[in-house]
Amino acid sequence: MEQLSEKSPLSDDVRKQNRLRILRAFRQSPALSRTQLSQKTGLSPGTISNISTKLLSEQVLMTVPSREITASTQGRPQVQLALNPDIASVVHGSLSYGRLTLCISDYAGSRQTSGVETLMTEGLTGRQIADQIFGAIQRLTPDTANVISLGVQGTTTKTRDAVLWSPILADTALEFPHELARVTKTGVIIENDCTMITRALNQRQKGQIPTFGSVLMSYGIGMGLQVNGAPFLGGRSSATEFGHLPYRPGGAQCRCGKTGCIEAYASDYAIWRRATGQDAGSLPDVPISATMIQTIIDRATATDGPDRTALREAASALGVGLATMFTLFDPFPVVFIGPGSALVSMLEQELRNSLRENFRVQQRPNLSFQTETEETALIEQGAAIAALQSLDQQIAYSAAASNSASNL
Repeated sequence: MEQLSEKSPLSDDVRKQNRLRILRAFRQSPALSRTQLSQKTGLSPGTISNISTKLLSEQVLMTVPSREITASTQGRPQVQLALNPDIASVVHGSLSYGRLTLCISDYAGSRQTSGVETLMTEGLTGRQIADQIFGAIQRLTPDTANVISLGVQGTTTKTRDAVLWSPILADTALEFPHELARVTKTGVIIENDCTMITRALNQRQKGQIPTFGSVLMSYGIGMGLQVNGAPFLGGRSSATEFGHLPYRPGGAQCRCGKTGCIEAYASDYAIWRRATGQDAGSLPDVPISATMIQTIIDRATATDGPDRTALREAASALGVGLATMFTLFDPFPVVFIGPGSALVSMLEQELRNSLRENFRVQQRPNLSFQTETEETALIEQGAAIAALQSLDQQIAYSAAASNSASNL
């Protein structure tokens, strides 16, 4: 953003954007001096001084002593600024098949407490799900959070306020975020779990990989996609329902109610179903455990039987799906997430073979595959990022920012 002088007549929008730039700087570096803030944001020292003084008076920022001593401080520790952790809190977590995870973090992003509860959503209405989530939050903390942010399996609206479709929710439950906002009197963010994972991975990578995909291999197959530094979203939805791209129409049963999806061949339940000789039209009524996956790996390693066949089928399905995505977006690095990622080492050669066969534009894309077995922590982290970013924007755009230009 172009730097404007303090004497320039600035609009409210520019003032609010400058406040937001300062708050975002603290998400990257927990403590900063005013000089460092100026360097990070590109704002002038005068603008930094005026905005930081205002944020200190609002108790959004607080002063902390610095351990660094430079020549300019003449031997005295330089006072730095930091976010005040006590001014707000957020609830963040995930809602998946049979499980609700919740965490409470303060405004500085430090986790205060967390919990996991069983929540079978099948057959519940939106109001019933909201009541159960609210009860779980109350069991964790007596305080009212400023934002609630959850990652959920399925497709969510681009505005992050409703679920359009989910394999774990009945049609009467899709509006549970609105019910949760009503009962908690708190802003609610609801977003696809894979998008939350992508946010967390981007933060971990410090934005150094602008375009990449994260494929969740759990009780289902999902994808989060980041393109040029931002999560990819559809015109009205979270999009990238990778697991429900058609692989073999009319084939094995998928949780979505259709047949022949990639998920019906590459998810943990699909691999288990094929490896154990279950009917292709059946769905297991319990989650597939890590022990069950490891058993398949052990048997596939030992003999070329049904287990290895199931893995080859999964690799073929994933290759077809990735080839489709690469045709649309060009090849990108892929991180495989979740319990099913333990299978990737055995799937990789077949997966690359499937890609070579199905990707028409470039026969041998130079791909990087990585694995990460624990998806829940990434979803929780991504949900925290979304909640705190929303809170930063609320604070930056608050009425307190709409003062005269002299307060900049």
